[in-house]
Parts: sequence; structure tokens; C-alpha cells
Amino acid sequence: MGASTARKASFTALTLILTPLAGWADNARDWQNTPTDLNMLFGYYNRVDSNTPIDTSLPIDGLSLNADLYILRYARSFGIDGRNSAFEILQPYADLSASFDNARYFTGTKHNGGMGDTQLVFAHNIFGGPALSKEEFAKWTPETFLTAALTVTTPTGDYDKNRVINIGANRWVYKPELGFGTPIGPTWLEINTMVSLFGSNDEYQGNSKLEQKPLYAIEGHYS
Repeated sequence: MGASTARKASFTALTLILTPLAGWADNARDWQNTPTDLNMLFGYYNRVDSNTPIDTSLPIDGLSLNADLYILRYARSFGIDGRNSAFEILQPYADLSASFDNARYFTGTKHNGGMGDTQLVFAHNIFGGPALSKEEFAKWTPETFLTAALTVTTPTGDYDKNRVINIGANRWVYKPELGFGTPIGPTWLEINTMVSLFGSNDEYQGNSKLEQKPLYAIEGHYS
């Protein structure tokens, strides 16, 4: 039971740390209109050092987790039927280590590094985001908008069913989303609603099967 619990704790910790990477496309003003035929490239870095319990439902004390997280994000905007659309590719990379102060779980420090699961995003404006050239966009006044998006997380990351710590999750995830925004003077109020639909991992901690119920979320931004 100790080894199994330790593996579950490590997987849970890593999942919680990598989850924010999937949310880079949900930041404030991310779903606002842009000119068409625009290519955008972003790079992110996050350092995580944790020595507190990750999941309080697990009887685990003394877990230390250190991770360097990188993500490369490419986006291109284009028009479909007069509305603005966009396609994005996000590729994370992680280098991490984990250790337990309590040797009943495992001794020493476990290391792993590699590519995370590639994410593909398609977004299409429903109203309030017309497809505009750079010249037209410069003369356009932003307005209330509603945009739909679908994020697909592919099981392409590094994964080994016999490892205690994995970078990839070895399962598909589909996340449909609606992003609403309205200008308030020079500021914006935005509300995003989404649901994450998880596929199964048939090689979880060996030959076990991991399943997860849909995860519903709503978030707001004022900027």
C-alpha cells in the first residue's frame, strides 16, 4: 500500500503542477479580437518548489517536488465566414525531481525530464469579433464578444507505466469552452466557462486503468 500510495501522490503532484500549462490560453484578454493573418509566438517559464502536502486526502508527509516548466506557444489568426478564428499549438517541457523524507515510500530522489502532452486549440468568434485586416483593425472599436474554443490535449508526452513520475498523462483530454467579454470604459470584464472531458489511461501505475469524471469550471477576469 505504501508504494502504491507514493506513486499516486507523485502522479497527483505532477498533474497539479502541469495543469496550469493547459490554462495559458485562458488568461485575461486572450479571447479578444486580433487582426487576421497574424502569427504569434510565446515562451513561458515557471519554477515550482514544493514541500507541502499536495493532496490532503492522501496520508503523505514529507513530499518534496522541484520542477522547471517550459512551454512554447504558437498561434495564427484567420477569418472564417467573416468572423475571426485562430489555431494554436502548445508544447510543454518539464524537468523535475521528487523525494520523500519518509523512506517507507521510496528512498533517494526520483528524476524525470521530457516533453509534455501537446495541446491543439481552435477558436472561432460567434459575435463581436469580425475578421479584420491590420488596417481595418486599427480603425475598429472593440465591442462585446462571445468566442467558442476547443482544446485537445494529445497523449504525446513522455510516459512510462513503470515510472513513479511521468511528464505525460497518457490520455486524451477535450475541453470545449465559451469566452465572453465586454468593455467597461478602458477596462474589460471577461467570463470563461469550460468543461474538461478526460479519456482513460489504460497503463496507470502499471496495468491499472485511470478514469476521471468531467471537470466543470468558470473563471472571471477584470483588467
